[in-house]
Amino acid sequence: MADKPTIFVDANVFLEVLWKQKGWKSSLRVLEKVRKGKLRGYVSVLSTAIIYFFLSQDLPRSKALSELRKGVGKFELCDNTAKDAEAALKDKRFSDFEDALQFYSAISVSKIMITRNKKDFKAVSREIEVLTPEEFLKNHHV
Repeated sequence: MADKPTIFVDANVFLEVLWKQKGWKSSLRVLEKVRKGKLRGYVSVLSTAIIYFFLSQDLPRSKALSELRKGVGKFELCDNTAKDAEAALKDKRFSDFEDALQFYSAISVSKIMITRNKKDFKAVSREIEVLTPEEFLKNHHV
């Protein structure tokens, strides 16, 4: 369904739910809207590796993979391409390479990025709407 709002969700939103950090309930509400089909959600291939890494610290491989599938199962994966990596390496607006990779993945699929670390994307906020989970829930009634 093309008229569903499309969002890109940063890895930290998933991890916040996993670790039940401050604000995790808002993050969970955003993820649940994707899982229920109210939003079209994207996550980068890089994010799946990040999430798996942290899951695998406490769980056996099979359980970590199962939890990863459950967590991102209704999300569409977007690639981190060689072109993205080259652009991220050259982009001086970012101090963190991973953030730059996430940005280039996000702009390829969405106009909205949900992240807990808005400050990391301040320099590109004119190119993509960068929102916390709470801001998204408040401003986009889905």
